[in-house]
Order: sequence, then C-alpha cells, then structure tokens
Amino acid sequence: MADLPALATIEALEARLGRGALTGAQREQALAALADASEIVRAETNRTWVTEAGTVSAPAAVVTITLQAALRVVRNPEGLVAETVGPFSRRLADDQTGVYLLDEEVALLAKYRSATSGLWTQATTRGDYPGTPVWVDDQYGGDSILWDWA
Repeated sequence: MADLPALATIEALEARLGRGALTGAQREQALAALADASEIVRAETNRTWVTEAGTVSAPAAVVTITLQAALRVVRNPEGLVAETVGPFSRRLADDQTGVYLLDEEVALLAKYRSATSGLWTQATTRGDYPGTPVWVDDQYGGDSILWDWA
C-alpha cells in the first residue's frame, strides 16, 4: 500500500495549520505525516479508498480524520505535553508519539470498515466429543434426539 496516494492533500493540511504554504523540511514532514495517517486509516477501515483511475475516493469524514491525525504530528512532532502543579511547570514527552488515532476517531471509522472478504472454513464442531451420546426418543415417534454426553 506504500504507493497509494495520501487520503488528504498537503493543501488541506496547510489550510488547517493557518501558516501558509509549508516549505523545505516542514513540508516533507507534513507529507510524511499525511502518508502515515493515510496508512493507519486504511488499516483501520480495511480499504484503500483509491479508484481504479488512481484518485482518492474517501468520504469527507475519513479525509478529516486523516488530516487530524497528521496535524497532531505536524503541530507537535516531539509529542510534548505540559504539566503544571502549583507554580511549577514542566514539559514531558507523551507516551503516544507519531501518528495515532483517538478512540473517537476509531469509533467513527468503524462505520466505514470493510468486512474481510474471501473464502474460509467455519468449524461446526468443538472437537472431540467427551464420551458416549445419550439419545432420547420424542413423544411423537420421530427420530431420536441427542440429549447429552455420558
């Protein structure tokens, strides 16, 4: 999936940042964040969101979630969080660095998730039976019914 286009454009990311056009290393970082966010969203939805013509077909909500995940990295690449206790303040590295999805975003993406396709075998037994079958005749003279295992 690495050759797939990002689900959101760099222009849409720049518009949300409100800093104008990104250049140089900042632009490269933003493009990498968009690519990473796109891959995470694709993995979560089990879809590529790309048409046969190579254009992105993701709905607006999927694009927005991709942008939000990428923005977290662009705005705070080191994953720093501030902690203030009384007059003291310090900055710490957050446990979650890099591109990630919030629980709310994962829940929203669930409605876009594609079921796994293909053929598979579904087991219809639970393995070996634990003993001798106990059969019971029904009151109407039909076939015996498996009641229990002895």
